[in-house]
Amino acid sequence: MQGAFSQRLTSVAAQPFSWKAGLLFILTGAGLVWYFEDEKKRMHTKRIAEANKGVGRPKVGGSFDLVDQNGNKVTDQDLKGRYSLVSVECGPSDMESREAACPC
Repeated sequence: MQGAFSQRLTSVAAQPFSWKAGLLFILTGAGLVWYFEDEKKRMHTKRIAEANKGVGRPKVGGSFDLVDQNGNKVTDQDLKGRYSLVSVECGPSDMESREAACPC
């Protein structure tokens, strides 16, 4: 009995790499490659979404329809080809404070 056990141990010790270990190694490697490729795509998509997010910075450009101080309609087509500064953040209270600060 002792001899059969020691003989079996030496036969197992002589083969450190079995087909089961090889299959497990290949499947684990393939799973890791798939996971990291999928993770890379997800991170790329997340990075693009983060770059296109408009929180904290204005979305500049596009068409607009505004009314000037005389009540005339002004569009982006009216200003095409000319340098212009359009501020949509000023309301009546802002204009009053600006006039008080700079009576030009």
